[in-house]
Amino acid sequence: MAVHLSGAGESEMLEKQIAHAAIDLWNQDLPPKVLHLLKRNLIDSFAGICASLLDFPMIRKMKRYQALAPDPNGVTVWGVGERAQLLQAVFLNTILGRRSDLVNTYLSPDRMGGNHPSDNVSFVLTLAESKNLSGKEVFRALHTVYVLSCAFSDYYNPEAGGYDHDATASFYTALLAGLLQGLDESGLVQCQRIAGAMGLNPDQTGLGRVTDWKHCTYASCAMRGVEAALLAKAGFQGPVDIYRGRAGWNRFLPHAPDFMSKPPDLGRIVFKSWQALVFCQTVIDAAVLLSPEFSKRDWRKIKSIRIETYEKALLEAGGDSAFKPATRAGRTHSLPYCLLAGLIRGGVDYDSFSGSFAKDQRMTALMDKVILTADAKMTAAYPTKAPCKITLDYEDGPPLSVFRKQPKGDPADPLSDEEISAKAGAYLSKLIPADNCHRFIERMWSLEKEKKLIRFLIPLHKGVSHV
Repeated sequence: MAVHLSGAGESEMLEKQIAHAAIDLWNQDLPPKVLHLLKRNLIDSFAGICASLLDFPMIRKMKRYQALAPDPNGVTVWGVGERAQLLQAVFLNTILGRRSDLVNTYLSPDRMGGNHPSDNVSFVLTLAESKNLSGKEVFRALHTVYVLSCAFSDYYNPEAGGYDHDATASFYTALLAGLLQGLDESGLVQCQRIAGAMGLNPDQTGLGRVTDWKHCTYASCAMRGVEAALLAKAGFQGPVDIYRGRAGWNRFLPHAPDFMSKPPDLGRIVFKSWQALVFCQTVIDAAVLLSPEFSKRDWRKIKSIRIETYEKALLEAGGDSAFKPATRAGRTHSLPYCLLAGLIRGGVDYDSFSGSFAKDQRMTALMDKVILTADAKMTAAYPTKAPCKITLDYEDGPPLSVFRKQPKGDPADPLSDEEISAKAGAYLSKLIPADNCHRFIERMWSLEKEKKLIRFLIPLHKGVSHV
């Protein structure tokens, strides 16, 4: 098979073009509409971080890892309340940005890749402590990395090449870390080359038995991204033409013809109502609608539970392992599990994915009755819509059925600012007195006016008492 050689000179190499684009983004003034969009993302993501701090088994692991790399002058590890070296703090804190699964999602309109832009919030907030950033600087950093992460999703489709959808996060986290280190264009070129030389995450993380590493994929990329930026600042150089070279990453990752031929639309980002995979959100919404009638009837009389949805949802959350998920991450990434939890509980929360609830008699008995089907019309509607239809067939009465076009939180059915504030308040109240939550969140809506960010990190800095 012939290998395409770009034949590009240094000035035409993709890493130089992307470095130039990153600097342009960094220097942009943010219009009020864009700033407000970023505030919505920041506060929504903050809710997810606070929710992750309820995962005491994960916090215990983090505490053990922090103890291996303590640094009294380092960066605080959230939920542990102790400082660690920068790389370790980045890794641990960005796990908490993902662990609750209350992450938002960007999906390429051209059916390329996808990412969780909210992952970048925990990354930026960790670097903000390290660099003592102001609120205005935080939003500049968020805008830069949000656009870059979505641009990489528009350009690459890592999963189609056998790599994790987070794989390219090593590149854009390296770029942001490099900008915060004060690197110029040539330094940002080296950031990308070094990050690429460190390798990208394989998709095995999401295949078969899903372990808790699923919540660590972005974190591992972010850690490597920071390392790449520090190495570039020290003068190290990575392999030239890391994207388009003979053995560059374009050889392995399916990609579009051009990088960021048009800026990604951040308004496409889907917010989540539930602590589960984005491809499970519509199913949970539908299950919640059916839950009142489900609870009135004898679940033992159910013959079958049919989920009709788009093919991508089945590929991501409907494989064989989805019917016997063995970990929290596996359960949050399982269509049948999320459906049953929504039906039985009338919604899902952290406890819905516990090992004890997974053993509930109704969960185990009904799991074998779930039938998943890819619907051609629904598949064609994706990603503009994320539809599903759920039908419960009974032995002793008429079926129950409901159809939804998209989940709550989709741009077509968005969360309001008030709903985002309430979401953040619900989880923040687990960390600080409930009476203080409203005032705290109100100040977050004006974060760009704050000269120091550190006061907004205090709830995260406290050690979780259950640890």
